[in-house]
Amino acid sequence: MICSAFPENGMGCIVIVSTQNEDLSAKLSRNYGHFSYRMKPLTDHESRILFSRSMFGSENHCHSRFREVSDAILSECSGIPLAIILIARLLASRPSPLREEWEGIRDSMGIQESDTNPTWERMRQILYLSFKDLPHHLRTCFLNLGIYPEDSEIHRSELIRQWVAEGFVHHSPGQNLEDVAQSYFSELINRGLIQPANTNYGEVVSCRVHDAILDFILRSCTEANFVSVAYNLEEIRGQNEYKIRRLLLDPRIGDGGDTAISGATATTLSHVRSLQLFGEPLPVLFLSKYLRVLTLEAQRVDLTAVGQLFQLRYLNVSAGAIDLPTQIQGLQHLATFQIFCTSELRLPSDIARLPSLRHLILPLGTKLPDSIGRMKPLCTLEGFDLLDFRNVKDLGVLTNLRDLTLYNRQVPTETEIDALVTSLGKLCNLRSLCICSVGQWTHDLNDRLGSLSHPPFLQIVKLELIRWLLPRTPRWINGDLQSLIHLNLRVKETSTTEVRILGALPLLKDLNLWVQSCPQELTLSYMDTEWSGTAPVGIEHLLNLREMQLFPFSDSGSVDNDRLRRAFTGVIEAHGRSLDGAVLLVLFHPIPMTFAEDPLGTSCVVSRGCFDPMKNSVSHKQLSKGSPRYLSGKKPASSLPFNIKISLTA
Repeated sequence: MICSAFPENGMGCIVIVSTQNEDLSAKLSRNYGHFSYRMKPLTDHESRILFSRSMFGSENHCHSRFREVSDAILSECSGIPLAIILIARLLASRPSPLREEWEGIRDSMGIQESDTNPTWERMRQILYLSFKDLPHHLRTCFLNLGIYPEDSEIHRSELIRQWVAEGFVHHSPGQNLEDVAQSYFSELINRGLIQPANTNYGEVVSCRVHDAILDFILRSCTEANFVSVAYNLEEIRGQNEYKIRRLLLDPRIGDGGDTAISGATATTLSHVRSLQLFGEPLPVLFLSKYLRVLTLEAQRVDLTAVGQLFQLRYLNVSAGAIDLPTQIQGLQHLATFQIFCTSELRLPSDIARLPSLRHLILPLGTKLPDSIGRMKPLCTLEGFDLLDFRNVKDLGVLTNLRDLTLYNRQVPTETEIDALVTSLGKLCNLRSLCICSVGQWTHDLNDRLGSLSHPPFLQIVKLELIRWLLPRTPRWINGDLQSLIHLNLRVKETSTTEVRILGALPLLKDLNLWVQSCPQELTLSYMDTEWSGTAPVGIEHLLNLREMQLFPFSDSGSVDNDRLRRAFTGVIEAHGRSLDGAVLLVLFHPIPMTFAEDPLGTSCVVSRGCFDPMKNSVSHKQLSKGSPRYLSGKKPASSLPFNIKISLTA
């Protein structure tokens, strides 16, 4: 890889151009100055380390009898990190390591000496070996990545729903198609063919495709007539009318060309099954009647004729404004209906009559037509306004729901909360539940949510109650929730017993607990302006704890290092014994100035202390005083709230 950087004169930007073309790099360097840099390949030692880590997860696991053949394989990789990772993951995919297989792969990596670019040809050959090793169903899913623009962050949930809509996913007894597609996604990650972009506590939620891999995909797609890429309509017109099956049309690149649709263009598009379109949208009337997957991104989208796409299974639209038809009941196969827009959205009146709809994702607070109880196949519902009283009552009928996100822009009444709680208690298959109060806080001080049956969500993985103030941690959050990983709560008070209960959750990795006021029995509180000098009671039971943040209130802002060491050393030692020497990081946030009472807000942190158990000391980093809540000259009330954020890692 050749990188050339060209700084502008004086104040300005630096432009970095990366290319594999040495002639282009040399030309740019001559015209703009000597800023060309050739990226060096990995050394033999670095290559071995990367190979071992990618294959075994460690640097020293390669058996001596494989050393000679592994060195030969690494020699063919020419120090290219991506090539080393791919070949290591290819070998790791074998059920048991056999020297004969390693030697066969080594022999398959050879190239002719006459090749003009041997490094790229080696990379291409390794990609071909990795692709050839994939099962047929994974090859199809892998090639389908060519329909995404370069450098796209591809969200896992959207990708696997597209695979399902395209018919790429094989049904497996006892699993739904999305779970099977999830295993496909994980396999491509494990083989290094797609790269994690965003990871949430070890779970990859989005990915990217390396540009070298994308180039291989697009070449393969061209040969197999799998995906076509065009940057304007002119590039489509010259193609065979039966050729295009999947199309990425991205007029954002270049001048966009002529946007007029001719008869020839319409004929060429008539057999498209999957379309990703960015920029100016095509009239739906010109789209293929065979279209299964449609992704649109534009300023304004007219979908009033979308009901004519009878084969449509996946619809994902992002726009400033979207015009929808009054009825869409003709879309009998539609499984995913995902809409994002910044203007008001009026849904078709018969959306509840779509028999195949499984994923309904809408802008925040969208009002649904009545009778959502008809939508029994629904697995995902996001953007629903819980103040829609009649539909909230029907929500409990949707027992197939796995992911539910509710919003309320106004504070719900007691009757509305009761209806919500009754419906939630029937949704026994939920894996993710998020209830978010937008604007004002919702006070559920009569503990209606806490009164749910015991326990209501045995399969729950993620639970978020945002800006909902509960009296205490709900009683049903206990050791029976064996799958709970993420928990976000706001409670009026807590207790030692509740801390121990949270600590007993076996898979909990991410806990965000906001406490309005703590009782004296739990020494997480800072009475008046002085720290009590003890660690939080029950914290020793959180054996997966890696980081804890405390927000005390203090006039002086000083932290007594000896008191802090004495308070937390025992807790840290307990975690070290339980977690093979792992260290508990305690982040201490003293407030050197005083604040007005803000019973439901977060106070400004002016300095940050971090207790290092290895050094028995506290370090401080001054932070900005830019918070609008920063005040001075007032004594803090003893009942001031504080935030506790506990981050757990596996």
